[in-house]
Amino acid sequence: MSGAGIEKLVEDVVPAISSGAGPHVVFVTGKGGVGKTTVSILLGTLLSRVGETLVISLDQAKHLKEYLDLEDVNRVYNVRGGLYAMQFDTGRDIDRLSSEYMMLMKRIMPGLKVLNLDKTVEIVKTRRALRRRCT
Repeated sequence: MSGAGIEKLVEDVVPAISSGAGPHVVFVTGKGGVGKTTVSILLGTLLSRVGETLVISLDQAKHLKEYLDLEDVNRVYNVRGGLYAMQFDTGRDIDRLSSEYMMLMKRIMPGLKVLNLDKTVEIVKTRRALRRRCT
């Protein structure tokens, strides 16, 4: 996004948010490597001048954690002033959920052991393309 694009984004978003009551949610989405984290930090910094702002990232690469030097994942940190940030560990969440569902399926249908459910779930958990689509 060019400097002019960011300025336009700020002109459109900041007044809309600062003039309304209640909490607002802004999603920054796009393909990998286009600057979503950078724009999110910039926008969060600007919005934090208007009120408390939380920037949350679901990025498996954990760039928000890296860029803002957050100590850990799945925890909210005060970056400075009214700016807060949280990096989710989506990989860990996927692993946890898939393990929970596998155990549930084993309890509900014990006959699935014959179908190598453990191996199937492990294959699904380790497939990068599938993990990306789940997050």
